[in-house]
Amino acid sequence: GLRVPSCVGCGGMLKPRVTFFGGSVPKPTVEAASAAVAHADAVIVVGSTVQVFSAFRFVRQAAAAKIPIAIINIGDTRADALAQLRIGSDAADVVPKLVHALSNKGGARSS
Repeated sequence: GLRVPSCVGCGGMLKPRVTFFGGSVPKPTVEAASAAVAHADAVIVVGSTVQVFSAFRFVRQAAAAKIPIAIINIGDTRADALAQLRIGSDAADVVPKLVHALSNKGGARSS
């Protein structure tokens, strides 16, 4: 099972900086992600079914703003109908190839 480490200073439970299923995403995180989507040229969903609203809201935001959406996932996702490109494969196989292809064509852009 999951073993949660204790703080060596106070003995309290250490909590990773992640949001567990059913938890709430901190408001500053949601605002930062929403701003990133608003300024994006495209949104790529990688290895997620987008079942939780905390993720789906950003795909909906992109769709409403007419920002292109690509999805790389083995199975169906909640956002498939919103995507312009759907790659039904394992992200671990596709993403390295995509990065390589973009790097070789000069398509990758650093900010």
